[in-house]
Amino acid sequence: MYFPTLGFIKLSILFSLRRITPSAFGRNLIYYTMAFVILLTISVTFANTFQCNPFSKIYTPIPGRAWVEWGDSPYGTCINRPALFYVSGSLNVLSDVVILAIPMPMLLRLGWPWRQKVALVGVFSLGGLACIASIGRLGVLHELLYSPDLTCSPLHLFQQSGCFC
Repeated sequence: MYFPTLGFIKLSILFSLRRITPSAFGRNLIYYTMAFVILLTISVTFANTFQCNPFSKIYTPIPGRAWVEWGDSPYGTCINRPALFYVSGSLNVLSDVVILAIPMPMLLRLGWPWRQKVALVGVFSLGGLACIASIGRLGVLHELLYSPDLTCSPLHLFQQSGCFC
């Protein structure tokens, strides 16, 4: 449910930006970003849902490499999970940065006093915290993927990831 929820949150932000964007170029950029987010959400959701064939192989981890390799049964195959997580995480960071950058030129062209513009850009720039959180999650992903014990050793990673959210 993480990937569809993330996609719907990004789409709601983009729909809100579309309503206040006056230029055709800005609206087209928003439409292209929406298409990218929709395709990314659908593809990552399907890749995550159908990562192993047969499906039951998802729930039989190999001891010591729980998140990297799945299924000690020789029957069936699984995709490369670390690659899925790294690629989807990187593309999510890219979409976060694009969504953050879209309204900035419009905000700077407002006919408001300089102080109000700076305050408004500052408020919108708080979205940069989402970008920092996404990059932070990518940073802890390697240690989590290759942890031999998912019950104790990555506890600080889960706490750190919770702070990123």
